[in-house]
Amino acid sequence: MAFYSWETSTTAYTSLLKSFSYFLGRTSVDSPCNTTALTATFYNNTESTFPIGMNDQQGVKLKIGGSTYADVSGKAFDFNYNDEPGNGVNSTITIQFLNALGLISLKQLTGASIAAGTTQDQVSTINGLVSENVSYFGVGASRFNMAAQTFTGSPGDYVRTLANAENAYLISINPTECGYGTFSGGFVVSPCTIGRTATSTQLGYQSIRRIRYTKPFYNQVTVTPTSGLAAQTETNAASVALYGEKAYNLNTYYSTEAQADSAASWYSNAFSDTNFRFEVDFLLDAQDSAALTRQATTDTNGTFNTNSFGVLLFGGGHSGLFNIYYRAPGAVSDTIVPCIGEGIRVNATPESTFCTMYFTPANVYSQFILNNTYFGVLDTDRLGW
Repeated sequence: MAFYSWETSTTAYTSLLKSFSYFLGRTSVDSPCNTTALTATFYNNTESTFPIGMNDQQGVKLKIGGSTYADVSGKAFDFNYNDEPGNGVNSTITIQFLNALGLISLKQLTGASIAAGTTQDQVSTINGLVSENVSYFGVGASRFNMAAQTFTGSPGDYVRTLANAENAYLISINPTECGYGTFSGGFVVSPCTIGRTATSTQLGYQSIRRIRYTKPFYNQVTVTPTSGLAAQTETNAASVALYGEKAYNLNTYYSTEAQADSAASWYSNAFSDTNFRFEVDFLLDAQDSAALTRQATTDTNGTFNTNSFGVLLFGGGHSGLFNIYYRAPGAVSDTIVPCIGEGIRVNATPESTFCTMYFTPANVYSQFILNNTYFGVLDTDRLGW
């Protein structure tokens, strides 16, 4: 018997749920963050009494030992009907539910006046222009200055362009809140490792994929600041000589060309290595429940933290620093790579829960922080901004 259970937010609908999937975060550091909170397939044996309609809020909760380790929800947006012949028994409806980032991406701003300020200031301005809560979280004040804008378009697009300025990530687990997270906020140090065997201190994977030379991998980067300022291009000549030119273009609202040039320099160095990123597949049913409930004790800024391993995996996506163990073909021992969790994809049926997690090597995020146990290490050409 499984040590966990899934419930719908409205428990009366649990018996109608055939399967569901959700995806939090992103697949790589340069991929867009997800706007669909949940995709769920329900039995529809009597359509006239089917209880979920357009814009209704619904979600799923992961329960272990009576405690909630994930609570993912959204507003119903897209309905696909799969009708069985005859009397329609076992017909289904598959519904997509949008999270807050998805909802604000559907909205339109027209001639919105956004004052000059830091990314944190402009996130606050966007927050005041939409009904959803868009919140900035990090440590200390933002260091990145944005130019004033008169903006027409989607507020979701504006926030994504802001995020380009500091390699920030957007995370939304429900239809009311979208978090704008920065590297300065640090990462929870995972209390468990990730390797081939499931134990009380390790998540055991069924398979692992190592992905190299793509997403992210570039060595000539052009960063465009606000309108009227010149785009800035920086090249990592050593990487180009070894691997050929891999170009990348980034649009921002930087208020100066100097900021754009500094960003181009950092990106062309941070992403010019041939590090692997990882995709890890695991079966929740095959894990040791003691690992999922184990609590963290600190984050990379040295702050006390009690997030459980299960919450790091299923509840927030991009929040943890994990040690991944793998053994390359022909090797006699494991390689250990500290990684940042970018996101998770969960596919669940009544029989089992299969998951894929996406990881980026932590050194990609190492913007040289002095006196930091995890990231305060000098590296060639990596002194940051």
